[in-house]
Amino acid sequence: VESDTSSNIIQLDFVKSPLSVNPCMSNQRHLYLQADDKLYVNLEDNLTRRTKISIIDSSGESYQENGLDQADRQSELDGSAKYREFVDDNECRKQWIVLPLPATYIATNWPLRYSAIDEDGVNVCVAGRTGLAHYSCAARRWKLFGNEAQEKDFVVTGGMLWWRDYIVIGCYSILDGHDEIRFYPREARLDNRSAKIVRVQSQVFVLDILADQLVVFGADALVTIYELTCLDNVGNIEMRCVQA
Repeated sequence: VESDTSSNIIQLDFVKSPLSVNPCMSNQRHLYLQADDKLYVNLEDNLTRRTKISIIDSSGESYQENGLDQADRQSELDGSAKYREFVDDNECRKQWIVLPLPATYIATNWPLRYSAIDEDGVNVCVAGRTGLAHYSCAARRWKLFGNEAQEKDFVVTGGMLWWRDYIVIGCYSILDGHDEIRFYPREARLDNRSAKIVRVQSQVFVLDILADQLVVFGADALVTIYELTCLDNVGNIEMRCVQA
């Protein structure tokens, strides 16, 4: 913007849907957007609340002309009425919660690349250039790796999602030089010793979850389905291949 006396630069921050980069993040009903260093979260579960309204003309004259009584009219309406769904504006929360990523993480891992929200819409996990972090809206606290070297030794390449109380990621281990699927328990410290790490044959492109089945699509153009069994809450998970 230029004027007679000065010139100004206007910087506009753009946001996008996390589905644009992480299409199978397992819980798509919660509304939030991601920027390169922050999240915009709407905690209202307005994408699943629906109100049904009838689109049938309920005027009584036509029924009286045809000689139908009130019982016949009601029976016909019940049998033939069609409904359409809409989101009630009164159910939508107009305010958004802005979650800036912690400076200690984003300073070396900018920009934000992946994010996912859990089924309750309370916990959010994010991944930048390396590593990951997660946030609890209830506790209003970020959880980061205590060991920065562990944060720097892997890159999320195949998306991330929540399964029960676990963060599931497809990643590449810089330290070991191979591709992995990792499970980090939400309640434990963010540490590789608490994680379940499974080596895979090719780079993970996309992850998806259905109940207790994890679907993996990799660089070898194969879709592999794993059955997940939670043995405890400290990262002990049994991962059994049921289809490859």
